[in-house]
Amino acid sequence: MHRRTSDQEAARDPSLADRLRAGGRYTRGVTAIRIMALAYLSQGFDAFVRAPGPRYLDAAEMTERARRSLDELPESPWFLWVHLFDPHAPYLR
Repeated sequence: MHRRTSDQEAARDPSLADRLRAGGRYTRGVTAIRIMALAYLSQGFDAFVRAPGPRYLDAAEMTERARRSLDELPESPWFLWVHLFDPHAPYLR
């Protein structure tokens, strides 16, 4: 197993977005939380949008943001990555 010790080391490996962009696709990432390892997550994206505040946006809010992003994408081939934070949130009955 290969272990990374920093975002800088991880940035040396091409991401999926790097590969898709190299193949001619426009790439956009949208994340549900502001405090993420931005340098690591945003690697290879033409545009990367984080949530606008200290709390994460739930799946319904993120789905709406992603749908709005579709209107901003070019007509050429594109890749949209949407990060939902709900699966990481505490389970509340």
